[in-house]
Amino acid sequence: MLEGTTYFSKLRRDGYGGTMIIINNHHVKALNMPIQINEDSEILKINVGGDRNLWIMSLYINKRSRKNLLNCLAEVQKVVPQKE
Repeated sequence: MLEGTTYFSKLRRDGYGGTMIIINNHHVKALNMPIQINEDSEILKINVGGDRNLWIMSLYINKRSRKNLLNCLAEVQKVVPQKE
């Protein structure tokens, strides 16, 4: 555990990579746990300075395919409210 920080990490079960988000600032707070978009991608809503929200996404699409990208963006639209 990193002292004084918030972090989220995910390792794939098949041993092919993973992701980590580290928040090391008292002005930035995670508002939810990372939400899984696909096997390799997650999205996290954070609050910056108390009055602004920001969505951060770690995205990986393992095949060069327009369909894969569109499917991933459709999943993001389900998670992120339209007004944000």
